[in-house]
Amino acid sequence: MKPYYSIEELAHILHDSIHIVADGLIACGVVPIYNGKAADLSQWANLGPFRTGKDEIFIIAGQYPDPAPTRVIVAFEVLPQLWKDHISAEELLTPTINVVQPVFDKASPAYPEELDFALQAWCAVSATEEKGKPKMRISAWLNKVNATLSKEKKLSNQAIERIAIVANWDKRGGATRSD
Repeated sequence: MKPYYSIEELAHILHDSIHIVADGLIACGVVPIYNGKAADLSQWANLGPFRTGKDEIFIIAGQYPDPAPTRVIVAFEVLPQLWKDHISAEELLTPTINVVQPVFDKASPAYPEELDFALQAWCAVSATEEKGKPKMRISAWLNKVNATLSKEKKLSNQAIERIAIVANWDKRGGATRSD
């Protein structure tokens, strides 16, 4: 388990909208955090769907100008128990690349996908004490995650090599040293 999740991550894991997740957190007395303070989500408008009259439905897209749901976080320990159980089960079944709070805006045209993967790989691999050279462990982690990605999101072997080079903290190279 991670120590905290963004509202966007929770929405993805719980298969719900960010608005419903935010409303559920607030209803449970959980205070989402943004930049170290209680997040003001009053600008998030969930404007649809609404029913008016007999069987008429008007759907207006929800909006959230600021703060972005990738930047609003909640500590795992304060989540409702049902959500904790769901997250635990989901993470056991599904390897995730979201091992740290999202740093990059995936919707941005300047989104650095390989740098994002490098950060995620470094966080996941450097947090464990396993045998083997860091670059090889990073490559193995990337291959494991890559196997879970859809065909259009899969990383090429060249991309995995570039990412492993960037995330590798042992720049000495060569055989594993015993010193």
